[in-house]
Amino acid sequence: MYGLAISDQVYAYQQFIPKFFALIFAGTVTGIIFNYFYGTLPWEGELFESAFGTVKTTRVWWAAGERRLSGFARASYSAALIIGLTGAFMLGHYKSVAVKAAIIIFGSAAIYLSTSKGMIIAFALAGA
Repeated sequence: MYGLAISDQVYAYQQFIPKFFALIFAGTVTGIIFNYFYGTLPWEGELFESAFGTVKTTRVWWAAGERRLSGFARASYSAALIIGLTGAFMLGHYKSVAVKAAIIIFGSAAIYLSTSKGMIIAFALAGA
């Protein structure tokens, strides 16, 4: 239903979709790399009370002794999913081998830092 509701807008602005996905991809990759070098971001693990109960801003957790980095996303698996979906779209859209190589290299590195192993396999398959 949502797709039907916004289909006219998507069709009208379809020339901007690759640029929008590139912006989302770049922002997510930058956030994870920044998170890796900066350390714990100020908002990570914060809680606040609302009328509906306690809400976490982002997840702070570890896998096999390594911290799962989420960058500017809420959780590491969300960041990996964003990179995987936008990266796969861009791999299909752009024709330049250099651009595709950059997408694969930076996307794979960021997904690896998020420790989302399932998405790294899916991204490798999309890159192939």
